[in-house]
Amino acid sequence: MKKVLLFFLGIATAGLATLFAIENSSLASVSLFNFQSAQLPLFVWLAITFSGGLVLGLLVAIVVFFRTKARERKITEDLDKRSNNSLNLQKEQKHENE
Repeated sequence: MKKVLLFFLGIATAGLATLFAIENSSLASVSLFNFQSAQLPLFVWLAITFSGGLVLGLLVAIVVFFRTKARERKITEDLDKRSNNSLNLQKEQKHENE
């Protein structure tokens, strides 16, 4: 059932993408300062922009993920050290009391 639903969702997405491409097939060029790009259909420029944003977002997410993992690892190591120090102090106090 899930595979059938995903299949129909894929067909619907492909259909919408095709309609979008047909409706936005007029030629457009991008200009920035003195740079003038080639004329491509508008849906191509939109797809390039969307893909660039997707890649940039994934790169930022990867950087944040690895920074968080490193921070978590450091906190865990510090907690382990403090726990070991606490156990050593408890053992020393126990030996002193005996």
